[in-house]
Amino acid sequence: MPKLSQFAGDPTRESQGVWLEYGANLWVKLGRAGTARYKKTMSEVQRPHRRKLRSGVDPTLEERCAKIAFAKTPLVHDWGIRANGEEDAEGNIISGAEDMLDDAGGVIECTPDAVLAAFKDPRNMDFWNWCLEVCTEGAIFQAKALEDSAGK
Repeated sequence: MPKLSQFAGDPTRESQGVWLEYGANLWVKLGRAGTARYKKTMSEVQRPHRRKLRSGVDPTLEERCAKIAFAKTPLVHDWGIRANGEEDAEGNIISGAEDMLDDAGGVIECTPDAVLAAFKDPRNMDFWNWCLEVCTEGAIFQAKALEDSAGK
């Protein structure tokens, strides 16, 4: 019989993130939106724009604020290319790791500024939408999910 506690979020997974695959071997370590830290950051980002947000004058403002909050919290903790998806107990990539590169071949470090730039680039709209969807999916961050993956 299932217990309610097995559906609770794992605070470590929520704050430190979990590795998830996005597309062709691009792995992204994402934290959970909705944590106290994210809510505080979102509130700080929205504060100077509250009147415009309430009035709905700018329909894109809420999304722009969310992108900034995602980057500043940060909810995207790391990213990279993994050939085989292996990681150690702490979730660090242990083999097959390569840096994410820009179009010119330069390394893109996973910093809040780089994440925000990626989110703002219209070519990356699907990446932003995926991050938004995944970061709000509670089941990914449940302690039970961690136990299930460890048993496989």
